[in-house]
Amino acid sequence: MSEQVHEEERHEGNGHDAEKQPEPRKDPKKARRNKIIAIAAVANITAVSSRVPGTVVAVHVEDNQQIKAGDLLIELDQADLQVSLSSARAAVALAQAQLEAEQPGVPITQTSNRATVQSAQDEVANSQADLEAARKDLDQAVARDKFAQQQKQRGQMLLTAKTIPQADYDQRVSAADAAAAAVAAARQRVDQRRARLTTAQARFSEARANAPRQLSARQAGLSVREANLELAQAQFKQAEGSGRSTSAIASSRARNCSR
Repeated sequence: MSEQVHEEERHEGNGHDAEKQPEPRKDPKKARRNKIIAIAAVANITAVSSRVPGTVVAVHVEDNQQIKAGDLLIELDQADLQVSLSSARAAVALAQAQLEAEQPGVPITQTSNRATVQSAQDEVANSQADLEAARKDLDQAVARDKFAQQQKQRGQMLLTAKTIPQADYDQRVSAADAAAAAVAAARQRVDQRRARLTTAQARFSEARANAPRQLSARQAGLSVREANLELAQAQFKQAEGSGRSTSAIASSRARNCSR
């Protein structure tokens, strides 16, 4: 019984001594290493790429290398970019030249349309006047023919009565025939002038209808040239920006890089 008590006291004593043992001293290097590992664990690993396509001529980092914002990572060959920039600049110059060539077209078309419409309108007026003149000529020819035919008939009666010679009658017949021919010619001129007036009226209507269409077409062409210039300028600006982006720079969020 007493041996059992002593044994229990010995065990209790050992436990008490164990509780009083000092804690082992921490290794500062190990702690610092753990801290670095912890910091690295929250860093960003970022895949590196440039904003524009191109041939890489220089790489200034390795995989998983720690970097900071502003570090130069890669460089691209500028030859292709310079070709693109030159091409874009030439496209802008061409679009500008085409626009400048197209710009006078609108006022020129307006002036031309006004002249064409006015000319067609004048032609209608002239044709109308010619037709009226031809109608007057026809009326006069008809009146002369009527008189000549009456003189012919009266001459026939006088010839029958032997109050005039044959030569006088023949002269009256010739005059009547000439008057009838003049009426036919006058009628033909009236028909011609009427047809000319119809043609002039059709041309005037066509010119008046075509004027706004031609102007709209010119304005549409000008709008296309303006749009082409804006597109060329945008492409040049993009190419110019690409020319300045021949390297990849680390952003403020990047800590480790992966190519």
